[in-house]
Amino acid sequence: MKSFRLQLKATHDWLAILCGKRAGEKQTLADRLLWRLAKSEGNLEDDVQVFQSLQLLSKTLKQNQKLCAKIFVWSMVTSVSGIVGFYLLKVALEADRSKLGATLFVAAAFVNAVGGRGYLFMRTFYEGDVLSTRTVESLVKRIAQKLKVVHRESLRQYINDNGTPWATVKSISDSIGNDLIVVVKDPFIWLFNLVALWWVLSWEYAAALLIGSALMIRLAKPAILKNQEISKEGEKLSSSLQTTLDPWSQMPRLISDRGISESMEQKLGELSEQEVELYQKNSRRRTWLVAGPRTLWTFVLLVLLLIYAVYVQHRTAIDVILLTSYFTAGIMAFVSSIDFTLRLADIRGGLLKLGKLLTLPDRPNGEIALRGFEGFVLRDLRIHYGDKTLFPEGLDLEIGSGQPGKPHWVAVVGPSGCGKSSMMEMLSRHLENIKGSSTGWSGECLIRSMGQLHSIAQTRLEDYPWNVVPVPQETEVLMAESVARNIGLAVEKLPAEQRQLIIRQLSEKMLLPTDSLEQLCQEQSGGQRKRTQIAAALAVRPAHPVAIMLDEAMSQLDQETAVFVLKAVEECATPYGDTVISIAHSKYAIHKDSYVIVLGPNGMGIVEQGWKSGLESDPNSAYSRHFGRS
Repeated sequence: MKSFRLQLKATHDWLAILCGKRAGEKQTLADRLLWRLAKSEGNLEDDVQVFQSLQLLSKTLKQNQKLCAKIFVWSMVTSVSGIVGFYLLKVALEADRSKLGATLFVAAAFVNAVGGRGYLFMRTFYEGDVLSTRTVESLVKRIAQKLKVVHRESLRQYINDNGTPWATVKSISDSIGNDLIVVVKDPFIWLFNLVALWWVLSWEYAAALLIGSALMIRLAKPAILKNQEISKEGEKLSSSLQTTLDPWSQMPRLISDRGISESMEQKLGELSEQEVELYQKNSRRRTWLVAGPRTLWTFVLLVLLLIYAVYVQHRTAIDVILLTSYFTAGIMAFVSSIDFTLRLADIRGGLLKLGKLLTLPDRPNGEIALRGFEGFVLRDLRIHYGDKTLFPEGLDLEIGSGQPGKPHWVAVVGPSGCGKSSMMEMLSRHLENIKGSSTGWSGECLIRSMGQLHSIAQTRLEDYPWNVVPVPQETEVLMAESVARNIGLAVEKLPAEQRQLIIRQLSEKMLLPTDSLEQLCQEQSGGQRKRTQIAAALAVRPAHPVAIMLDEAMSQLDQETAVFVLKAVEECATPYGDTVISIAHSKYAIHKDSYVIVLGPNGMGIVEQGWKSGLESDPNSAYSRHFGRS
């Protein structure tokens, strides 16, 4: 029992820390309510992530207090209109057939017409739509902040498992506005009907509504648990469908033509059938758990109340009708509030995905500013991929810098799997040490800037891309955007004329025709996309030397085009004396003035290094043997 209390206290303190409070400090009522909504019978870690998502939504509501106040007012007016309408009808029926009675009939008709699903309800509904869009805006801003610093490999794995962030945002925002209306409106309907039963009829009927409402809470728990269970399974299947269907459209033709399309279609069919089967086989039971007991007990309570009203209190027909209307409306409003918890179980999957996204590890961000690249220094470097280690003996390497008017060229060559791309990813800060990840590096990786050496992990993330410009091995362009848009993304803040000049100049250097700038990248050939990617990387030109990292950038280009692009890179690198570090599989992709580093097979490390002119003149050099085989 003692250990249970200690565990409970630890959970309480953990929740306090998540809420931004010190251990032992009391949480607010809002925090406790959000935690109750997030709590399930499942994984505590999942509950914490749902709780964090609910906190974010709660902050969004606080930021839109005026809009929420509008929804509150319109909901309250909608709630009271039905009760007032029926009461006016009662008074009109009991009044003499006079002008007052006729006026009351008109008033009752008007209130009933405006209320219900009339103007008041729809005004509340459409204000909920505005809140839904505000929620999208808030979630997108928060996710955008996360995407600026998130560990890219963790994000890639998240998308593979859960689908795109936009799908998560859409699933949450579609229900938040209308669900808020339910949360605000239905408690008022219940309260007003409770007061109406007491004031218009008698306290016994109000007490019966209280008893019935308490009974509905007890009856709802099995339905909530079942909905959470089904929602969790359904979300898994839905995620599998999305992560199977989305990549299909980008599958290479060679693969899709080898029977993969049929197997993908079969897999999608199986997943769809499983999802249908999950909801179909549970449809009847869910209906009974949600509606069965509440319908039965509402019927029993209403029968007892009607018998009491007619045979004990001898109420008039009008009073009996009002009793039935107020009691039923009150119970249904209370049940609708409970159903919000059931709907929360349905969107729990989306909240969990959002929580997972926002808790992905961030890239290490230091405080040291960089201005101008002056070289890399690697000492005793090892790169780790789980149980596999590249450069097990430790890699020691120093890369210098160029001078104004003369760039410094470095080429890294070696067989596949020797660690070329891994080293480039590390130098570009795309491969980083993340807590809890088995992928990373050890040793020292230092960058020289302003005459000082600093660990790359201690430098500011926002400064790094302005000093180290990577062109990854994968062709990364926005497929649904134009060539001009892709090239100009990094310089969008510049005046339009200056931006257009940069786009024109770079497109000419990369042999991209001017009339193709408005063409979508998805309509380009592979070589054209690679050139667009290089142009986009070179669009940013700070007034200091940088390192340009070309990871097999020429591999998709023919020899003539590769030589031309290499010359264009040289033109861009010459004014400030940039350092160009490239991975090459062909001699023509290596600049004549390059310092060449030859890596051995299976990540064994450096086997040879020297200037290209000297290495290629020696037929026995590792460089010559490597290209002799290739």
